[in-house]
Amino acid sequence: MNTYYSIIVGENVELGKAELETLISIQTSVHDSKWVGRVFLFNAPIDPTDLIVNRAAYVREAGEVICMFDSIEELYREMENIALDDWIDSTQSFSVRHVNFAKDYGVSIGPNLSRFVGRVIKDRTGARVDLESSDIKIQVVIMPDNVILCKSKISRLRGELIKRTPGRKPWFHPSMMNSIVARSMCNLARIMTGETVLDPFCGGGGILCEAAIIGAKTIGIDLSWRFLQGAEANLKDIDPSRFTLIQSDARHMQIIGCDHIVTDPPYGRVSSTRGERAIKLLWNFLTLSPNVVSKGGTLCVSASSEMGVSDMIDSLGFRRVCRVKIRVHSGLTREIVVVEF
Repeated sequence: MNTYYSIIVGENVELGKAELETLISIQTSVHDSKWVGRVFLFNAPIDPTDLIVNRAAYVREAGEVICMFDSIEELYREMENIALDDWIDSTQSFSVRHVNFAKDYGVSIGPNLSRFVGRVIKDRTGARVDLESSDIKIQVVIMPDNVILCKSKISRLRGELIKRTPGRKPWFHPSMMNSIVARSMCNLARIMTGETVLDPFCGGGGILCEAAIIGAKTIGIDLSWRFLQGAEANLKDIDPSRFTLIQSDARHMQIIGCDHIVTDPPYGRVSSTRGERAIKLLWNFLTLSPNVVSKGGTLCVSASSEMGVSDMIDSLGFRRVCRVKIRVHSGLTREIVVVEF
């Protein structure tokens, strides 16, 4: 049983926490876990860090903990006693960085910390310093109660998701969900390669694009032919052979046997006629969803918090496993809910 860590970014922290914990649970069991701000520490029998950095939308980095210290002073005292040869050998290059999450508690550090750690590693292992493209990345994480020395893997997915923002897709509409939230919803739904994912309000296919990149077979339904043409253009850009698009009404779905539903239904303000219609549409769709998803599958739905999607789900007797609210702007808070069937 080894100790691992992960750091999530500062946006949508609660969503990032839920996404990370869900992804880890796909691969392994977790023991003695705890959150320290945006740092997650946990013990696990299987290393999940490759899955984390390749799948998680809100993770900055993850890796294995080499050693844990009570303070920076203890790190300086004990660094030379660590069995560094178990982590780095003389044929490899390495770099050292540090991040300070204890600034608000009056803990300050200078650049000498990274230099000190780097010097000890170089002297003890004979490894070569390479700050640009190192084989091994060492991270020193300073937290309010302790300091951890880690072997780090940096997420490349974050940059890829930014490049896949709706405005950069082959077809764009302002209503499309951004790639970061769409990926996070796919992760909360526990989508895996080869599974079938349905979005019954697919629009331009923002959610389906992320499901397709994960490796799922995707099905999109929408009433608008224009939106379906946009979804086709976007999905063809990923894989021309693994999607199906249907012009239909989500209130009359005839599809069965999907592994997951991931969707962001249309919504308006509850006080408006459009909002009332959106709530009825959401309710009708939810009542049909158990007939669409296979046993053991999931539903992940995003809606305006004013629509009361959690209350609907609870009243239908569904097994709700996750509920997160994220603020989009001053007039809109999204509620993301996950159900297991």
